[in-house]
Amino acid sequence: MMMMMMMMMIGVAGFLLFRRGNGNLVPLLVVAAVVLIGLLIYRTYLSQRDRRRTEQIERADIDSLTEKVESMLGDAANKILEVEDRPALFDSPEAMEHFQEAVSTFGSVDDRLESATTVGQLRSLVSELDAALWRLDAAQAVLDGRAAPARTDTLPAAPRPAPDTTIRDASSEAIAKWMDRGTRGRRRRHGRSC
Repeated sequence: MMMMMMMMMIGVAGFLLFRRGNGNLVPLLVVAAVVLIGLLIYRTYLSQRDRRRTEQIERADIDSLTEKVESMLGDAANKILEVEDRPALFDSPEAMEHFQEAVSTFGSVDDRLESATTVGQLRSLVSELDAALWRLDAAQAVLDGRAAPARTDTLPAAPRPAPDTTIRDASSEAIAKWMDRGTRGRRRRHGRSC
């Protein structure tokens, strides 16, 4: 607003110079150039300010989602360890299927977290981890003799571990990779029991 008032004052001063200069266009052209340059500088300033604000907001969203994914990874790691230690897991095909899918999703999300740089990618990881946590809850429910909780928005299944590895090897490998990444510079801000 202040800039616009200043530009108007310069315009009025230019008009007065034009009248006083007996029709000489040089002072008017100088004033017009100053006004034009001032408007361009002001417009550039506004554009940069808006871009900086947008970047700050997006950075805050990315940081928040990254923390959420890391927290969910910790929760999933703890649940994987809880379910994996139950002997009945290997006797129940339904619980084993839920567990294998959850471990595969856990490993996949952990691998992709480092390269996720946009809000959309991080939201996708949160959604996948939500499905993995549901699968772990479903495995626990089946092992406890209850029906798996209903879920209507499950994602497509993540790739399963190679056939020559056992599920215990796959889950141990996924947890070990996750813990190793936490010690190589990427901070994990939540307490984990593994």
